[in-house]
Amino acid sequence: MKKIILHKIALTGLFLMAFLTGLNAQTPGEKSFIIMGDTHFDWWEDHDSTWLAAQGDDYRQVTQEYVPNTRNNHDDFISEILAMSQKPELNVQGVIQLGDLMEGLAGRADLALNMARHATGGLRAPEFSVPWLITRGNHDQTGPGQAEAYMQVVPPFITNEIGKSVTSKFYTYTTGDVKIISIDCYDTGNLIPFLEQELTNTTAKFKIVATHMPIVPVSGRLWNIFEKDSLKRDELMNLIAKNNAIVLAGHLHKYSVLRRQTPYGPFIQIAVNSVIRDRNKNTPSAYTTTYGSNLVDMEPGFDPSGAYSRKRYLDFEAGFVSDFRMADMPGYAVLVLNSTTGMIKLQAYCGLGQKMSEEVLLTSYDLNVNKTGSGTVTKTPEAPNYLAGSTVTLKAEGDLGWKFEGWTGGLSGNQNPVSILMDGNKTVTALFTEIQGQFELRTEALGNGTLEVTPAGPYYAAGTTVTVKAHPKTGYKLESWTEGAAGKDTVITLTMNSHIKLTALFSKINTYKLKTGKAEHGTITVTPQGSEFYEFTNVKVSAVPETGWELLEWTGALNGKSLNETLYMNGNKEVKAIFKKTDGSVQTIKPAEDGYVRGGMMYADKLFGADTCLRVLEGTSDTYRCRSFIKFPMKDIKGNILSATLKLKVRPKSLTSGTQARADLYEASGDAWHESDLRWKASPIIGLTSLDSCTVIDSQTVTGSWDVTALAIQEQKNDSTLSIALKDKSGSNVSVDFYSRETINSPELLIVTDNTSAVSESGGERPRNFALRQNYPNPFNPSSKITFSVPVAGHVKLKVFNILGNEVATLVNGYKAAGSYTVEFNGAGLPSGVYFYRMEAGRFTDTRKLILAK
Repeated sequence: MKKIILHKIALTGLFLMAFLTGLNAQTPGEKSFIIMGDTHFDWWEDHDSTWLAAQGDDYRQVTQEYVPNTRNNHDDFISEILAMSQKPELNVQGVIQLGDLMEGLAGRADLALNMARHATGGLRAPEFSVPWLITRGNHDQTGPGQAEAYMQVVPPFITNEIGKSVTSKFYTYTTGDVKIISIDCYDTGNLIPFLEQELTNTTAKFKIVATHMPIVPVSGRLWNIFEKDSLKRDELMNLIAKNNAIVLAGHLHKYSVLRRQTPYGPFIQIAVNSVIRDRNKNTPSAYTTTYGSNLVDMEPGFDPSGAYSRKRYLDFEAGFVSDFRMADMPGYAVLVLNSTTGMIKLQAYCGLGQKMSEEVLLTSYDLNVNKTGSGTVTKTPEAPNYLAGSTVTLKAEGDLGWKFEGWTGGLSGNQNPVSILMDGNKTVTALFTEIQGQFELRTEALGNGTLEVTPAGPYYAAGTTVTVKAHPKTGYKLESWTEGAAGKDTVITLTMNSHIKLTALFSKINTYKLKTGKAEHGTITVTPQGSEFYEFTNVKVSAVPETGWELLEWTGALNGKSLNETLYMNGNKEVKAIFKKTDGSVQTIKPAEDGYVRGGMMYADKLFGADTCLRVLEGTSDTYRCRSFIKFPMKDIKGNILSATLKLKVRPKSLTSGTQARADLYEASGDAWHESDLRWKASPIIGLTSLDSCTVIDSQTVTGSWDVTALAIQEQKNDSTLSIALKDKSGSNVSVDFYSRETINSPELLIVTDNTSAVSESGGERPRNFALRQNYPNPFNPSSKITFSVPVAGHVKLKVFNILGNEVATLVNGYKAAGSYTVEFNGAGLPSGVYFYRMEAGRFTDTRKLILAK
């Protein structure tokens, strides 16, 4: 048998040979099968065009791909298969077609029947002497009447081909020592029982499972039979591997060869694509021998939102895949089996022209590894047997006090590690000898770090003093010596009077975040600069008051009044600074009422007002939610309010170590509530907009603080009562407790004033509802006043639009405390006409019309 070999390539363990010419003579014991993937045979006359036009992208595929492909290439492709089947050196025993023989989508039952007859009729020619074996695909049964047409035409066709009655979508064909099992991959309920019956009850040397859908995914789309049931997928894969069967698949319109490890030996799957779009394409493209997330990157347009999860799946699966090959190679393949030697090989052909693109040896060989002495040998990849042409790496390591001397058997010399080519069954022995007259120091660095040994070893005379220094990489630390020494010292000294195994464990240094809250009338600086620091870093935190202001105190992870403080970063922290005017005054107000409420059937009516804590917890439902309310009297405040800060002491162990919760402050509507009757079902309405927030971080937060300046100023003008609510905006299922007014650590409202008389305005009661009033006058020229009301503090927008909906003016766009407001709209620069003004505040919206008449 003469072969002219251009070159030989070993890629990912697959033994590949590209040939210029074919084989000339039959090898004793060899027989072969031609493998065809999807063909999508399609004639336009076999479609109901009206029905098809309503099927979206299917119409494009039929008219622009499969009908032209069939018209231009199908007959020549079948002639190619005929020619290959007649080569005596191949000894072809049959042609296996792996589903989607026809396009389907005929649109009517009679047309579907025509399509099935045309598709099968296009295969059989008088010159064909080998049988066709067809597997059912998804397109073979897509469209009205298509499944029925398939069963009416294809099984009888197969019956005539193999001389055995076929009435089901599942059937078998045995010729000599080869058994072919064709399955319907979409009938998942019967698939595994049928295969188990047919695989176990046979004496055939070679077993082939023909399926349309692959069993192990070999593309970024993850299409496989049990895509939604990984346990069933593993059961099916293990069943096939246990019985030494080979899987043939189509569906993906890609050529691939995959070998995957299972507990029962190798699983081998071959996929073939026979959709010939370009009759002149005879060179494979888009080769890859890497199995993993890269397959998703090769199809960037497919479901980008699910790309991350598919990549994770493939990267996990890659740990079991020992050999892989995939390419854009439309054409066919020849599976060659040798009954004498047990050899299996695949010859792949791209396009038309009978030019082989590559040959892959699928025979598996055993690798047995033995040892003399005390030590271990690792194989990479780890498997009981390997495909012919695979390269396996062996690494020998003596046990402590033993050293590796060399290899015997299938290897020689003492190279370590060493690679071995699997071109037959191999037995290798590793020789280990015990160290005499010296002691061994064996070091190992786990994690990101290195060990420096002085003097260099690893073998030393008795009594030698050895120094070992640990060098962590940047961002890492020596966690501990886990073997041979103890503690965390980076430099240790050893006296060599025995064999020693020394192991150092390096770990990543924790980083913690420092959040500095917004400071009114001053700033907070951090040295070194940044918001994230390595664990145990000392960070200088400085308060910088505005001119005429001074630091009143720190809150959060700091307390005290020093301008410069040092934070020891042993966890996430938040700090805030409260400033006061130098010549101003500070008034501390205690709450008149406070309490918290809890939702859920068991707690909605329960009173917690007398408790010693104020609890905040959002949770995932009302059953767990806890919200706190506090009410402060404002009537005795003297002077104009410059700033107002709510301070709450955090109860010790309120949060478990490492956890944090964010408590947001809102205005509570109405002041008539009392803690004696405060319950979930009867609690004040909470405003729509958070006024400030504070992140409480386990035991790192001493005092939480919130800025309530705007609301305090408003309440001083209105009813002289400040009513606020606290809830967890983050929605986390973590609770945090603060001290209530019943304790010595009562909440405080810290008021900074300027020591002058308070500004007086004409007041009135707080609005009960949102309202947008009609402008006055209307019509107007050139200005008009617009009044609106908000019952709770929040962000308010008030804008004017022309009759076309174009914005012509923004009158309000910002935070407003509860109250009534009047703004003036001046239309001097606008033409006469009808305009509209619209107000938005939380969920409230209203629009009114105004007329500018010049």
